[in-house]
Amino acid sequence: MPESRGSYARLMAMCAVSALRIKNGAVLNERSVPDDLNPRLYFDETLQAIPHNVNEFKEFESLQATGLACLTALHYSDGPLLHQILGLYHAVVAEHGFSDEKRWPHGLSEIEIEERRRLFWHMYRLEVHTSLVIGHVVRCPELQSSVAYPTIQDIDFTKSEDYNVHQSEWFSGWNFVTDLYRGIEHVVAQFKYRRASANIDRRSLSTAFILDYDPQKKILDPLAAARDDLPDRFKKALPVSSDTCRNRCGYQTANIACTYQLLRMVTFSAYHTTTLYEACQTVLELIDEISNIPIEYLRAMGLAMLQELSGFGHILSSFINEGLSRSDYYHLRTVMLCMLELLESLSSCMATALEASQRLRAYVENIDQLLDIPQTPDRQTPDEEDGQSQDDARALDILTQQLMVPLDILQRIPWPAAWEESVGLF
Repeated sequence: MPESRGSYARLMAMCAVSALRIKNGAVLNERSVPDDLNPRLYFDETLQAIPHNVNEFKEFESLQATGLACLTALHYSDGPLLHQILGLYHAVVAEHGFSDEKRWPHGLSEIEIEERRRLFWHMYRLEVHTSLVIGHVVRCPELQSSVAYPTIQDIDFTKSEDYNVHQSEWFSGWNFVTDLYRGIEHVVAQFKYRRASANIDRRSLSTAFILDYDPQKKILDPLAAARDDLPDRFKKALPVSSDTCRNRCGYQTANIACTYQLLRMVTFSAYHTTTLYEACQTVLELIDEISNIPIEYLRAMGLAMLQELSGFGHILSSFINEGLSRSDYYHLRTVMLCMLELLESLSSCMATALEASQRLRAYVENIDQLLDIPQTPDRQTPDEEDGQSQDDARALDILTQQLMVPLDILQRIPWPAAWEESVGLF
């Protein structure tokens, strides 16, 4: 039984997020869901047990519960509640100096230090992720933080003596995902600076110097090299098995693939270093990567996976400032078809994925009818292998005509919904 208010809040928070993921099917192994499973019951208990006053946060377990409550609010897509709980978390961080290890209590054990490092960087990643999804500022920037990465590996005492610890070590993959989010944070800052709606020309101090670097050389290239140097277990996800550590490595592989490509897309959009065609190719690369990942890992990512796909779609839309020629639209159409195929493959475990795929397919079919584009297989591209039928050749002739697809139509693309009533960063 919990020994204190903080430990009770943490227990209820763990039950809330676990029950919600089970109810939504966001788990590695499918299981039957009891009819009376009520995640909200645990969540309400969590919110009651978490201190409402910053000065009442005497136990670290209360801060852990607050972090889990943020994650639960994210899964509920409850923006106001998420902001409220995140605000409480940041207030505690500021009051207790949680963002600086030198201000942590003296005499902490290695495990207690490790727990704090894991929570800090987990919440940092959540903050950057939601800043993309909802569009809020990053309230705990990494350059103003002084917390080391987690280093202690989990020990599985159920394994035999010949168990290879190094082959099952997964935390270096987790830390690399944090590196990717740090890169995203800096690119997002540049993106917002370049698109600032307020008049910043009248300020005495110009901060244009923060733009004076090449993101390809300073952010993308180092992270690409680091990804190439990762162990093979983080490059190809093995099928889900009874080996928990290996499954964790597979989950990190899926997370690395999605987050790395997201970083690329955000960079392209912020710096306009690519064309719509190249951006479409990047999304297709991501979809191909995801398609090779066992579906169990994608199911476990749950809402985060749909939010990532939504982000890719909205970033693509940011490249469209005017009507497109039919040939350019064809590249975009290929992305939409491939994305809806991926969503259909996830529909068995995510009802929202099926709904999103149906909306996207209806949109493509309506445009095809409007533009009189003959139906072709979903993944066929204009430069595919020989042997195309005469109908396909005529379709390509039509697509090469430089007739514009109206902008107002392109602005209505029903990308997967990442967040209700929110426009996000893009």
